[in-house]
Amino acid sequence: MKENKQDQDFQQNPDPKKQPETAAGGGPGGGEPKVEELDRDCLVELSKALREENSQLIAEQEQLKKELEEQKAKYKRAEKIVSQATDVSNLYQRLQVDFDNYRKRNAEITAKAKEEAECRVALKVVPVLDSFLRALDSVRDPADRAGLEQIVRQFEDALREIGVERREALGTPFDLNEHDAVMTAPTTEPEKDDTVANVVANGYRYGDKVIKHAQVIVHKLQS
Repeated sequence: MKENKQDQDFQQNPDPKKQPETAAGGGPGGGEPKVEELDRDCLVELSKALREENSQLIAEQEQLKKELEEQKAKYKRAEKIVSQATDVSNLYQRLQVDFDNYRKRNAEITAKAKEEAECRVALKVVPVLDSFLRALDSVRDPADRAGLEQIVRQFEDALREIGVERREALGTPFDLNEHDAVMTAPTTEPEKDDTVANVVANGYRYGDKVIKHAQVIVHKLQS
């Protein structure tokens, strides 16, 4: 009786640890997969997903490397263009400086050539003007004198237009930069010593430059 009661209790409350596998998770004839099979399937799917993601990352990395190489090539081309542009800019600046220097030199040469040409013309004209001035001093007839004065004014105006003027020397202190002394004239007046007593030929200036010294007679004090 006692054993039958134990068998009866075992049937009502069986030990879960000793239950068949079909009760826990299904066997060959059960309805649900085993835990190990689920874990294996998950690992397979996860591995597949990781491989796909890794392949995608590798492809993206290759694309990025390709784009980087393209950007490097573009940068090198841009750097070369910038270098060439810098060389051209430097060359232009040097040419600009050279041209400015050439223009200045050319302006100086032109101005100097103009000055020399005008001085040559003036030196050929002033002797004629001096001849008219000497003739004017000896003419007493008013009509003849008026005609000579008109000629003298025309000569002086023409010379003045090119920058040449006659320098007054009579009565001024003798100056080696302005005058050539052709002879001396004695004087007893101290204030006249070493001054111009008479003008033999007039002196002329082109601007600040003496182009013809006046030939003069100089007072010398006699003791």
